[in-house]
Amino acid sequence: MTTIAEARPFVTGGVDTHLDVHVAAVVTAVGGVLGTEQFPTTAVGYQQLLAWMRGFGELARVGVEGTGTYGVSLARHLRAGQVPVVEVMRPNRQVRRRHGKTDVVDAIAAARAVLSGEANATPKTHDGPVEALRTLCGSTPMITTYHARPSTQPDGGTAGDAPTFSCGAQSSVESARGSRHWPTRRTPAEPARRRQTVHESGRPVPRAGR
Repeated sequence: MTTIAEARPFVTGGVDTHLDVHVAAVVTAVGGVLGTEQFPTTAVGYQQLLAWMRGFGELARVGVEGTGTYGVSLARHLRAGQVPVVEVMRPNRQVRRRHGKTDVVDAIAAARAVLSGEANATPKTHDGPVEALRTLCGSTPMITTYHARPSTQPDGGTAGDAPTFSCGAQSSVESARGSRHWPTRRTPAEPARRRQTVHESGRPVPRAGR
């Protein structure tokens, strides 16, 4: 007797991401909730989340909130598992008013937003040299900008300016201070020195430019 394997239903996942835990939900093709669960934000937790979702059927897509922040590692793990990832914005105000603000509600709303087509943006992969520089800038409070200075060469010439880069606004300020356009202020001690000179010599000190 020939048996035909029953086709697994297509399901859609949604994840509300946080710093320590991710809350996940899986819905059917018509939006019915199959289950909700939370997982730690670790490599093992990501594996458990993906296996849990796939236990409900063929995982078509997963909507993830915060793919550029708390959900970046999870999104990378899902893509490595050949699961399409969709970037989901936070639930709209109508959903929040009807159901309140909870992580479970947000996870379900993320899955349903993908299912309805409301969420269809492909998140950035967050890899390559640009992401490496962004990570470096994010993990370092400030990178000191070293202003290039010409150095004397053995042949009497000078070396060109070395390429520099900086992260953050403070480095830009430091660069501006090194420019001749940066306004200078007279130190408090300078007027005192001028008054002292007038007092000792008895003659007024000529002003600059006269």
